[in-house]
Amino acid sequence: MLHSLTQLFTLYAQYDHLVSVSPTLSDVNRASLAEFAPPEKFLSALNTVDAEHILQNAKGDLRKAAFDEEAGSVPDWVESLLAPAEGVTTFVNVGRLSPEKNQERLIRAFAQVHAENPKTRLVIVGAGPLQEHLETVVATLGLQGSVYLTGMQRNPHAIMAKADCFVLSSDYEGQPMVILEALVLDLPIVTVEFASAKNALPAGTGLVVPQSVDGVADGMRAFLRGEVPAGAFDWAGYNRKAVGEFYRAIGAQPVVAAAPEVEKAAPSAVPLDAPEPASAPETTPTEAAAAE
Repeated sequence: MLHSLTQLFTLYAQYDHLVSVSPTLSDVNRASLAEFAPPEKFLSALNTVDAEHILQNAKGDLRKAAFDEEAGSVPDWVESLLAPAEGVTTFVNVGRLSPEKNQERLIRAFAQVHAENPKTRLVIVGAGPLQEHLETVVATLGLQGSVYLTGMQRNPHAIMAKADCFVLSSDYEGQPMVILEALVLDLPIVTVEFASAKNALPAGTGLVVPQSVDGVADGMRAFLRGEVPAGAFDWAGYNRKAVGEFYRAIGAQPVVAAAPEVEKAAPSAVPLDAPEPASAPETTPTEAAAAE
């Protein structure tokens, strides 16, 4: 694998631009791949977010979307979300159940919070190779009925819309699309600190915590105290900025200073003005929708 990657890197000098999905990753690649390409070739272009699709999904019929055809019924966690007990706070996470997402850290952090405040629950949306292991962790900690592993879901946005706070516990991310989705849904966000975390959240939104069980637990406690700001996400301004960065990356637009309101919506290492495009580029499937 390393040999094949090195062969790929040797081709980098032949490209006009090498584009990463966040300014921080571009900085990392510029430094670590310096022997393969000059620094000016490394640029960044943020992913766009299909906000209208997300908002439409959020209005979907959750019972219909989550209906278990094998069991012939709606899972218990759906009814719990649709008719929550009074005063219950719901934390949600969406992503593939794999090592780099580290949902075990989140479950163990939640266990601390739930012991202090039983009127809390955690919903983890997604499937993957660690599902059985995480189910064992939940059982070992005695969290059945408080932590729900929903498996793969056709409409994760309808689930997210019923939650109170989104929590990300990954070991590393590029530009986490699921954070953009949570922002579109006006969810307060608690995320662990990783290399590109500073690019993932607009100024004045969310809470970045240490990458540890105690750090995530403290972040959830902060939300329960009302200390995690949601903020209004200007997704239209963000998309204009992202498209502008894409145009710059392909050489179709020069680098110029960004309008203040656009830079606030989507801060980046190399700001630029991003006019409304004639037509938006096709958006790839979201991380939430692709969790498996």
